[in-house]
Amino acid sequence: MKPQKLYQQVEQALSEEIAEGIHKPGEALPPERDLMERFGVGRPSIREALFSLSKRGLIELGSGRRPRVVEPNFDIVLGEIDVLARLALRKEDNLFHLMELRRILECALVRKLALEATPEQISELKERLDENVAALGDLQRFWRTDSEFHKTIARMSGNPLLPTIVEAILKWLIDNRKVTLAMPGSAERAMKHHQTIYNAISARQPDAADQAMATHLISVEERIRASFSVGA
Repeated sequence: MKPQKLYQQVEQALSEEIAEGIHKPGEALPPERDLMERFGVGRPSIREALFSLSKRGLIELGSGRRPRVVEPNFDIVLGEIDVLARLALRKEDNLFHLMELRRILECALVRKLALEATPEQISELKERLDENVAALGDLQRFWRTDSEFHKTIARMSGNPLLPTIVEAILKWLIDNRKVTLAMPGSAERAMKHHQTIYNAISARQPDAADQAMATHLISVEERIRASFSVGA
């Protein structure tokens, strides 16, 4: 294993202290001179460590003031693992495990929405569905409105973590989704599935909503498997 560079040692130490709550959200980190004395390194190493922490979303750099610890959120957490997730999904087994996770999650979401959705939420979901229908024939626009339909369902759960997780999963699957939506008849099939999902939610039928989402996502999984077979 290659030895860590000086700035990496500083970065690791500070990130661990942030995780342990030694440096709390909103607080400024110690001055650069104090960090230089503590770690026994020069200013360039300190600044490179701070820049790296900033890129990771752990601190905020500002002109004329000391770096401050950022309020944690799950966007930062998922951003941290984004590259690793994309690498892991090059392995076929990992890809299908993620799709199974997506199916479990989104089936639960539509079941919850069918039971709890307000009239305003049902109206908003209908708008997302209409946008998806109107996008047929324009592949780029279709997959964007497809994503918005699913993200809207997650957001309506009322749990702020769920839309972040669903959006991350959709992002990690984007290349596969673009390939499958380009297959003949795929966009039309997806749109009809969305209509069935919406109809079940608006009719307050949780079992039907659950089944409609499962049918939709199993269909997506089957097309992705087919794309692997073609490429084999």
